[in-house]
Amino acid sequence: LVGSEMCIRDRPTRMDYNFVIFGSDGGFYKTAYSDIMELNSVIYRESLWGVNNKITALIYKLYHTSRLPNRHLPFKNLLYRAISDFHFSDNRPVCFLSFGRNIHEKTYPFLFYLKRNYPDAKFAIYYQDLIATHPHTDINWIKQHFDLVLSYDYNDAERYGILYYPTPYSSIPVETGIGTEKDLYFLGATKNRFTEIIEAYESCTQNGLKCDFNLVGVPGKQQVYKDDIHYIKSMPYRENLSRASRSKCLLEILQKNAKGYTPRMWEAILLGKKIMTNNPTVRYSPFYDERYVSIFTDTKKLDTDFIRANPDLKIDYHYIDQLSPRHLLEFITARLNETV
Repeated sequence: LVGSEMCIRDRPTRMDYNFVIFGSDGGFYKTAYSDIMELNSVIYRESLWGVNNKITALIYKLYHTSRLPNRHLPFKNLLYRAISDFHFSDNRPVCFLSFGRNIHEKTYPFLFYLKRNYPDAKFAIYYQDLIATHPHTDINWIKQHFDLVLSYDYNDAERYGILYYPTPYSSIPVETGIGTEKDLYFLGATKNRFTEIIEAYESCTQNGLKCDFNLVGVPGKQQVYKDDIHYIKSMPYRENLSRASRSKCLLEILQKNAKGYTPRMWEAILLGKKIMTNNPTVRYSPFYDERYVSIFTDTKKLDTDFIRANPDLKIDYHYIDQLSPRHLLEFITARLNETV
């Protein structure tokens, strides 16, 4: 994707800010951002208020529950002070970076508290799913109150006039288990692509391939091929990586209207696996190699010979270091410096 090349080409070599990241406790994000977890210049919170202090988190939830009609409750500023006592080893200015799902109407007061108490700070927000999937998001309001607004999706970035940056990913050791058990691996919530996922499964199994498909949150009435497809509520992210490592090829099917990379692409790069994807722009990415990547347009007609070809091929995309979240922070630094 042209935007991905731009991100790497334009990044600076320094970070002029200390970062407070209001992230997620999800296994994928804790893995994806692991490169920066221990940096002296980064504080990573697993939510907006920090899950490490369970009492504070409980009070915060009570203050913001819709069941309480009066939002102007006593001691709210004391609560905010307790969860925003950030300390760094130097006096560089602070940039607050929040994942998109942390910012909504109920958390606006805390955002304004931070702005009042850190008047020199910068504020960035990063959407790592389609903005349309974020309930009650007023993107115009967000653009007015944040210094930078980023999206992982190229179409969303163009649609809303915000910055594009692909989801970061850290290079981590993976327990791979023994041997290759399956030909094709898929994990994901079906969202608006259930039909395409099932068509891909049928296309591959009818051509003799062994598939490991894991679908999240599918109602019982919609489930098909129950003896062969795993219908699950969730999967620990490390288990996902282990299962993916024991397959020859990964499958990426984008949500409708999406134009960005999913975790499957980064996992293929990390694990050294082939990947089949319906993302046509991957052909223009700096890591594209036709031996490793098969691009399809019809899930009923997947190139199953691609998976069987070159069984002894050593796969190396030479790109995992370029995905590090360190580069995201450098990218944000560069864009903030442009606005000073």
